[in-house]
Amino acid sequence: VLLLCQQSKDPPRVLLVETHGAESASAGNLTRLIDLLTEQGAAAIAFTRLPAEPTAPLLAPAAPAKLEVLPRFVTRDALAVDEPTAVPLPAAAAGLPLTFGLLDVPVPPGGVHRSLDVRTRLAGHDEASLELAVARGLGVSSTALPSRPLIWFRGGPGSLPRVDLDRALAGGLVPDLVRDRAVLVGPAPASGTPGLVTSVTWGGQSMSELELHGHVLDTLLSGEAARSTSRLEGLSVLAVVLLVLGLILPWVGPPAANVLVAIALVAAAAACRLSLGRLHVWPPAGALVAGIALLHAGLLSGRASLSARRARSLL
Repeated sequence: VLLLCQQSKDPPRVLLVETHGAESASAGNLTRLIDLLTEQGAAAIAFTRLPAEPTAPLLAPAAPAKLEVLPRFVTRDALAVDEPTAVPLPAAAAGLPLTFGLLDVPVPPGGVHRSLDVRTRLAGHDEASLELAVARGLGVSSTALPSRPLIWFRGGPGSLPRVDLDRALAGGLVPDLVRDRAVLVGPAPASGTPGLVTSVTWGGQSMSELELHGHVLDTLLSGEAARSTSRLEGLSVLAVVLLVLGLILPWVGPPAANVLVAIALVAAAAACRLSLGRLHVWPPAGALVAGIALLHAGLLSGRASLSARRARSLL
């Protein structure tokens, strides 16, 4: 359903620049990259990693970008995962007028990334994530955004344009891919390192942290941020659908019941698509499909058992 709803013809609003190792992502190289991206009209530049000792020219370049957002990492104690803390800012940042955003990728339930917090509560205050800080800086209103929006993943894995840092520094930037876009700079996945599993990866596919953050940012910039239904909303929808089908199916024969169930499944998929595409609300699609299928299987099994008992009674 998520992929069916991705009908926007607008190009992605995010460009990824991948670094390879500490030498590639040195303060000098990153400062040169900022200058190049600024010259080519990048709307914003954000980093998911900084050198171990970032320099003042990197943090506050002589020709600053329209918007530069730096990462502030979040740590979670294994015994208190719901009480995150932020890593202290680098010493070189003291006294500089910088914009920071929190960077945090906690392990989601089930290990599948479908959404990501764009606000994290630290010391009693809601702090913006790196993606939300960029979106706000580019004029996106955050008042109506859910705290944990679903990631749109427009186009699926590998859909966001990307370029290696070394190639970018060697003149390999394409101006049309830079102009008016938000550029996200971070490490490429190391060889042999397992990536992240998302709602649009299958089999052996995976996604890097940089690409995940890129899709979160693209979701916020595209205005497609959606929320999941609450547990009460999901159970209410599921109960209504199963109640209606439970009242109708026992009164029709098996062939007609098969047709009705097929229609119900198609209608459920269409309703989920409409809800996500128009209302930006993700309904319990999996629960609906499973519930309809189990109800139908249960009724068929009950009918078969009843027919068998009647046949035995006649014998």
